[in-house]
Amino acid sequence: MPASLLRRVLSTSNLLQAWQKNLANDGAPGIDGVSLQDFALSAPTRLKALQKEVLRGDYQPQPVKRAWMPREGKTPRALAIPTVKDRVLQTAVALVLSPIFELEFESVSYAYRPQRSVQKAVARIAELRDAGFRWVVDADISAYFDTIDHQRLRQLVARHVPDIRLQTLIGQWLNAPIDEGGLRTVPTQGIAQGSPLSPLLANLYLDELDEAILGQNLHLVRYADDFIILCREKARAEDALELTGTVLQDLKLGLNSDKTRIAHFSHGFRFLGKQFFNNDITDAHALPQTTPQPPLLQESEPQLSTSNEPDASAAAPEPPAYSFRTLYLLQQGCQLRKDGEQLCVTKDGATLSQIPAHLLDLVLIYGHNQITTPALQFCFEHAIPVAYLTAQGRFCGVADAMDLRAVELQMLQVQRHADVAWRLETARAIVRGKLENSRLALQRGSRHRQADTHGSEFMLRDLASHTKGADTPETLNGIEGAGAREYFGAWAQLLPEGWCFEGRNRQPPLDPVNALLSYGYTLLHWNVYALLRARGLNPHWGAYHALRPGHAALASDLMEEFRPLLVDRLVLKLIHAGTVQPGQFTVSKAGCEIQLDARRSLIEAFEAQLASPIQHPDGGLIDWRRVIDGQVLLWTRALRGQAAYCRFEVR
Repeated sequence: MPASLLRRVLSTSNLLQAWQKNLANDGAPGIDGVSLQDFALSAPTRLKALQKEVLRGDYQPQPVKRAWMPREGKTPRALAIPTVKDRVLQTAVALVLSPIFELEFESVSYAYRPQRSVQKAVARIAELRDAGFRWVVDADISAYFDTIDHQRLRQLVARHVPDIRLQTLIGQWLNAPIDEGGLRTVPTQGIAQGSPLSPLLANLYLDELDEAILGQNLHLVRYADDFIILCREKARAEDALELTGTVLQDLKLGLNSDKTRIAHFSHGFRFLGKQFFNNDITDAHALPQTTPQPPLLQESEPQLSTSNEPDASAAAPEPPAYSFRTLYLLQQGCQLRKDGEQLCVTKDGATLSQIPAHLLDLVLIYGHNQITTPALQFCFEHAIPVAYLTAQGRFCGVADAMDLRAVELQMLQVQRHADVAWRLETARAIVRGKLENSRLALQRGSRHRQADTHGSEFMLRDLASHTKGADTPETLNGIEGAGAREYFGAWAQLLPEGWCFEGRNRQPPLDPVNALLSYGYTLLHWNVYALLRARGLNPHWGAYHALRPGHAALASDLMEEFRPLLVDRLVLKLIHAGTVQPGQFTVSKAGCEIQLDARRSLIEAFEAQLASPIQHPDGGLIDWRRVIDGQVLLWTRALRGQAAYCRFEVR
């Protein structure tokens, strides 16, 4: 009977259950200022009065109170908070309607439903991935909760809820005025986030989308308004995206074109707080997905370096670059202190800058700067490595918290290190990648400088081919050493007048070019180190570089392939552009020192380079830092025996 639903909603047991759920949720007061604690003082009386009010037809919801929930890296989310009395009644309605709607909902919907969760949605994605569905429509609905069409929603409710008085109640809640600081508006579309009934209505509205996609034999995983469609072929994914747009248009909704894309597991994508990359699934917070951020460089005034952003008219990188922030404490005589949930840079008692902990991934302290014990403990708690270097960038030591989150993975590292054959095979890939990328760097450098490096390019290719037959680490070291001599032997041709370079030297570097190279390699090393730590790896257990105290051998291994591409080419670019000048160096018997302004220029350019997009060999535009992270993930696969380590080459 139609009235039976309302009687079930208003039964004493159902209202009491609804009240207990609200009490457990510990929400804020509504527009009337009545808190849960106030309501609890006379809950039985209030519930009885509410019951009679609805049965008499006298019930009118009060306006909802506007509140804003901050979200890291996003605009605040608008919430609308009903009064406690209205929340209890809405919860009572949801308790009765939920089992009815559940009979209609599809299995692909995982949010706000019993026996369903983010974990089960992620497990389903992994199941489909392993079955060969590796192309993904990663969709985002524009302002979903704010744009739901009221008329369409009422029709859907009426289809499943035959009780007219319940339909009327839901309609009243949809049109309840929103109060923000005394200013009241009546919504004509959307449902209030903060209402106990909103999750149920949100799932009901998108049930038609679920049915339409499943009707085309497509594989959908939806969590509220976030969803992906998994396909075997890219063409099928393109068809699925077109279908999605058509269905949403019928529902008077739209896709957010800036956030909707077709991705592949080999490119990586983020969904439900997880990072999916090939066969790996990790927490997305390890590498936050935001726009590229410049490094924090501390000098006489706190300021951020600029980064070379892609042209706004160009296609957005796929997938988007993510943030990775490094604090470079350059100016001498500073102190890094803890202040609440922030790190503060001070000098002579004055605060130069404040940095929230969630913005930092790595701290590099140069020269005569200090970090207090509370600040160091703070970095440990937030898994932020702190590296100590001389003012010229020579490594002194690192303070890093012991990470036991991935102890099984680190045990695999130790086991693989004892496997001589595995180490040699992996080292061959590393050295070959470095030689091939060195050849490419020479080729491109000579093209722009009108230099003849063909002989050296041929030798590097020949040496790269000989890595296949290297049957001992000593043989491989010999090949790598010969390649380095050939490579840097051709470098003099790539430099303009006024820059002297007679070959690679270090510890200390004796000339400006070598000083720039060494400083750049240090920056690269510590970025690789931090990415390894973010993935739970111990940076000291590598394959090619020898295990020795104080040396992060794995970080050295993984940076080899990127030295020519990220540091060597950058140094040439800075020199030819005149960004650094010979006069910005001090040469003495103790070596060559880079002046502060040149160091700053190098750091800024290096960070901009890491954030710039490139065409990945597997397809898609991604930034350089993500390329390195991809190699880290390939390393973990190699450790687990899932595949041999594959070198990275740019062709």
